Amino acid sequence: MKRKLILLVVALSFVFVGAMHTTVAKTSGEETSQKEPEVTLEYVKNNLELDQSQKEVKDLLGSHYSKVTGAMENTEMWRYDVGLVKGYTPYNVDGLDAVDVEGIANGKIKMQILVEWNEYRLVKSYSAYYLNEEDGKVWVYSVYPFGPKEYAVN
Repeated sequence: MKRKLILLVVALSFVFVGAMHTTVAKTSGEETSQKEPEVTLEYVKNNLELDQSQKEVKDLLGSHYSKVTGAMENTEMWRYDVGLVKGYTPYNVDGLDAVDVEGIANGKIKMQILVEWNEYRLVKSYSAYYLNEEDGKVWVYSVYPFGPKEYAVN
């Protein structure tokens, strides 16, 4: 009888430990699926495209963005602050699509990506501002319906 009781306790222990492990694994999987992707300029160039949906952009760039308004056409835009130094607040002008060129130049932000949406909530255009290590200047890589452009902004 004592042996059966010990076997029962051991068996129940495996069940409970297995259930706890499954819960932890499930939680870890959920965290992994919500983890922000490693966003580099090459990643943006190779993956972000015109006419992608907001869900597709979130899947590519993550869900940590600021909603801003395009100053030129008053359109909805999302601004991603990539590689933001902890505690640093990017330059912002009344919720407009301003770029923190100084923060990028000083290494406070690795890159800022602005995604502009059309009336169907599809990507109309996008721009990635980054520090070019070769010349020390902030550059922008932009994609519009007429094609891509890349140039120094400072």
